[in-house]
Amino acid sequence: MPWRDPSNNNIVSWLYIFIFAAWGGVVRYIIDVRSGKICRSFVAVIAQVIISAFTGVVAGLLSESMGSGFHTTLAICGISGAMGVAALDYYWRRLTEG
Repeated sequence: MPWRDPSNNNIVSWLYIFIFAAWGGVVRYIIDVRSGKICRSFVAVIAQVIISAFTGVVAGLLSESMGSGFHTTLAICGISGAMGVAALDYYWRRLTEG
């Protein structure tokens, strides 16, 4: 059973990627609250974290497929998580324009 093998750290690596992406969402929420763009709201922070986690994981998949190192992948996930929907728009344009 590969998920019980302690030498298989692939699951832990993707957990780190997910955490960095979600943390990017928290950072984005804090930036938006401080700049006055949005008011403090529990629902808003949860929505931002969900969007950022998805965006960061997509960025992690793209980074892994391009052969980037693990630390570079984490940085890309965190930045993409902080960018949120803007990163999704960027990735969508890059993938569909050919």
